[in-house]
Amino acid sequence: MLRRRSGGSAAASAPATLLVVAEDLDSFAGLREGLEAELPGGGFAEVAPGALHAALRPQRGAQPPAGVLVAAGAADAARLDALAALVAAARAADVFAILLVQDLPPAAVHRLMRAGADDFLPVPVPPGALAESLERLRRRAGEATEAARPRDGSVIAVYGVAGGVG
Repeated sequence: MLRRRSGGSAAASAPATLLVVAEDLDSFAGLREGLEAELPGGGFAEVAPGALHAALRPQRGAQPPAGVLVAAGAADAARLDALAALVAAARAADVFAILLVQDLPPAAVHRLMRAGADDFLPVPVPPGALAESLERLRRRAGEATEAARPRDGSVIAVYGVAGGVG
């Protein structure tokens, strides 16, 4: 299930910046309000855990989401393997993954981070922390794209072959 949320009518036609995966988004205190406040123009989409794989494959001509936010609470501690698979699916789709944790033991957070999460945020999310995390991850993705871009020019190796050079 994919439910679109956005800050305005202009953003309704734009792709969701962030896919938010949670069994029950409203069980995370203030998260919905924080998302609506920090992503006013870019929007976010709520995705049921079983629908994430389909949501990561954009429609023809559409842009993929920038990232995935996986919300995990104390009730999710029993299904860490499934949550780790969601984080890994996001990374396999070449989008960043942010882990949002509420009442999870440190060992569980560590396990989910090892699955490939790029960042994590606690609940309640400090004001501005989500926007800061998104900006940092977008910047890092832009730097990686810039580094992978082919460059114009040639590399010519020159070295001396005379005795005693070396």
